[in-house]
Amino acid sequence: MINSCHGNSKRQRFFFLFSLTILCFFSAGYIDTFDATPSIRTAESIWQQQRAGLDFQEANWDFYAMGRGGYLYSKMGVTLPLLYLPSVIVADQISALLSYPTVLHILISLTHSLMAALLATCFFVFFRVQRSNLASAILTLIVFGSSLLLPYSKTCHREILQALLLFLPFCLLETSFNRRYLFLSGLSLGLGILTKQAFIVPAFAVLLWSLKVLYERKRLIDFLCISLPVLFAALAWSFIADWIWGTPLATGYSAKVMNISGAAWKTPLLEGLWQQWFSSEKGIFVYCPLLLLIPFFWNNRAIAFPWAILAFVLQSLLYARWESPTGHEAYSARYLVVTLPPLLMGLRNYIPRGQFQQGFCAAILMLSFSLQGIASSVKIQQFYTVQQRAEANLGISHWQANLLFFTHKLAGKPERYSREKLGLGSSGWVNVSDVRTLRGWNFWWDHLRRSDPVKEFRPNPSPEAHPIHKVQQWRQSETS
Repeated sequence: MINSCHGNSKRQRFFFLFSLTILCFFSAGYIDTFDATPSIRTAESIWQQQRAGLDFQEANWDFYAMGRGGYLYSKMGVTLPLLYLPSVIVADQISALLSYPTVLHILISLTHSLMAALLATCFFVFFRVQRSNLASAILTLIVFGSSLLLPYSKTCHREILQALLLFLPFCLLETSFNRRYLFLSGLSLGLGILTKQAFIVPAFAVLLWSLKVLYERKRLIDFLCISLPVLFAALAWSFIADWIWGTPLATGYSAKVMNISGAAWKTPLLEGLWQQWFSSEKGIFVYCPLLLLIPFFWNNRAIAFPWAILAFVLQSLLYARWESPTGHEAYSARYLVVTLPPLLMGLRNYIPRGQFQQGFCAAILMLSFSLQGIASSVKIQQFYTVQQRAEANLGISHWQANLLFFTHKLAGKPERYSREKLGLGSSGWVNVSDVRTLRGWNFWWDHLRRSDPVKEFRPNPSPEAHPIHKVQQWRQSETS
């Protein structure tokens, strides 16, 4: 038994290192979203200024809220700044030898590759319970290579970390509801809440599942094992919010965002769900065809499956009425990527039966691998940059545009695209060849040779919106 456990541990470590190597090799090596900037700036401030707050000149107010000491504090959770801190320290320490922005770009990107490798290893371990090592590795390759997890493993959004923190409890509780697994699940959910407060919504599905099972087994007292870490995380955030903003219920978000009956929550519910699920622009079932195999996944052995569906539905409902149900400038329905791993757990027991299922499954996998491979090779923001330069919404969807960009790059052509091929119905060209980050492929070696500067927000220039006297008044009230 000891030798068997030791052997399994060695295989898991080997698979983790293997997947980490692959993901790092194909990583973007580039900070591709402004959403990561607040966490990076917070980590830099912790290292350089020994405080989490930023001076008002250094930050874009859309991602921060004024708090203790008259400084601006990030709204983007506390987990990522701590995860980014080692990258900031290393980049700073070797800045005399190498460009700080370039090194920081690479290290931040590799941090997300590390999260993705941990997620891949969780899949491998989960599949390994009922499958051989080879079959488990192949299934993990299918899950990552043919789902939105692949392109999102290359971005600096929070979704891949949230996906890991949600998937871990599903893996543990699918195996056993012993106290150790319940506690570890609670820790994972608690970290998810500290990463993003809205994580509590899909986490609710796990808590409800645990409560139901423990009630049926007459072990309700064990529910404390999973609920106490979640409660502790919520209290920790309340303490942080009270210290920064003066109230334990603060999130840092404006009243516009927190008022669910306000203008920011204006999308009709059914329209929002359509955009998230089936629209050609961003629908997750369009951009991740692997999900079309879900009806075949259902079987009595996958006890977590109904709760995975519940987490997916709850996450969909949470953002369906948001002004951008799919996550603004993103690839497909970004917010739903968090719930993808639990939905794909059923692959462990799935064996295609009959010619129809086998043919359908093969076609879906080929289509999915193609879509995600292209999406991972082309920078997500290229679609939006081209659209901005065209000064009109493109007449083709994101995946169609990616195919155009991919074949264009493959042919070695300059970054100049026919307006007719972009579905704009007019002659002429849209030229983005001056945007260095869009030249070539979305891999670190291409970004590295261009040595692009770190993306930064400029401070809001409007004195009416954020006048200096507000900062002065805040600091005076803090010291009086």
